[in-house]
Amino acid sequence: MLEIFTDLADWAIIQLGLSKETHLGSAVHFFIEDSTKIFILLYLLIFIISLFRSQLSPERVRDYLSGKSRWSGYLLAVFLGVVTPFCSCSSIPLFMGFLAAVFLLA
Repeated sequence: MLEIFTDLADWAIIQLGLSKETHLGSAVHFFIEDSTKIFILLYLLIFIISLFRSQLSPERVRDYLSGKSRWSGYLLAVFLGVVTPFCSCSSIPLFMGFLAAVFLLA
């Protein structure tokens, strides 16, 4: 399954006129192979998390947390705050909203 990344890196170093046997060729091969894996992984994770976040609204979370005890509400708010966001620019406001919902319910 991951051979495509190795094949891409092999093709790229051939195009650059490098050999896999040299230190430079080996480093470039490693960089290209692992960089493409990381970019594809990030793309897939961002896509999946975006799909999940599009289905999650503060109202749904508030309704879900409304019947819970204070400490289970805290744990669920922390779990939802960790799982749903992908970067700090969205995680902090979302986490604060979860905590505010828990405090309003308590």
